[in-house]
Amino acid sequence: MRLARSASLLVALSLFISAATAHGECAWVLWQRTLDITTNKVGGDLLRDIALSTRQDCHRAIGERAIELYDTFKRPDSAWKEIRRSEKGIYADGLKSRPDEMRSLSITLECWPDTVDPRK
Repeated sequence: MRLARSASLLVALSLFISAATAHGECAWVLWQRTLDITTNKVGGDLLRDIALSTRQDCHRAIGERAIELYDTFKRPDSAWKEIRRSEKGIYADGLKSRPDEMRSLSITLECWPDTVDPRK
């Protein structure tokens, strides 16, 4: 009886450890959330950007993508007047369709395991 209980405990522990290891090794996905602060309206759904092999790679990609977004919004021909970059995305103030109409935009970048859909 004691041997059977020990064997059951060992099997359960092995399954728990393999599940935890599998979760740690899963792919990670970089998601992009856009919010029009002027209207307080989320621009579309949270969008899946790229998949990466580790959580660390995904967080590194957040910084890289934030720089890319900043550079895109900061182009000389851009209507955006003020751009601020944070470690998780960018914030932009600029002109909308008419010169007297301002628009504020926030783009946030998030990392989630590929087993999680943050839109749900």
